[in-house]
Amino acid sequence: MSASTSQASRGGFPPTHWSVVLAAGQSGSADGAEALAGLCRAYWYPLYAYVRRTGRSPEDAQDLTQGFFEHLLESRLLASADAAKGRFRSFLRQCFRNFMAAEHARATCQKRGGGQPILSLDVVGAEARFGCEMADTRSPEVVYERNWALVVLDEAMLEVQREFAYSGANRTPIPIQIGQ
Repeated sequence: MSASTSQASRGGFPPTHWSVVLAAGQSGSADGAEALAGLCRAYWYPLYAYVRRTGRSPEDAQDLTQGFFEHLLESRLLASADAAKGRFRSFLRQCFRNFMAAEHARATCQKRGGGQPILSLDVVGAEARFGCEMADTRSPEVVYERNWALVVLDEAMLEVQREFAYSGANRTPIPIQIGQ
């Protein structure tokens, strides 16, 4: 077992020659494909072990590592590797960390509502109201400003009604709807 193979089997990053990285970054050649396959073989386990050390399950580590290599191939990340900026293993590890962060964000993003209390919206009433506004020939921006002003007035009238009711007056407030 060579030193680089032994190091890779322990989860370390094997030494990599920049000539191999540059060849792998060039698509379309047999040498490039061979270099890329060699890099994938050399770095698969170290990246897998890296994910496992972050506390992920074996299945998640396999999926993330495999997904990263797919991303590496599709995005042509190797073409942006630069020997002047440091070691290849540092470049690859940072790319992998960025990939893991993006995958985590994608997997944990909240869908519609995000666990927040649901705000009830009058979709049917809104559509009926919109049907009446279709005859308005003003620009969408002007109609938007008008509708916003009407909502502000509606809210102000509701607040006046609440204050009136709270004041203990014996009269029943008359509901007023401005926006309709």
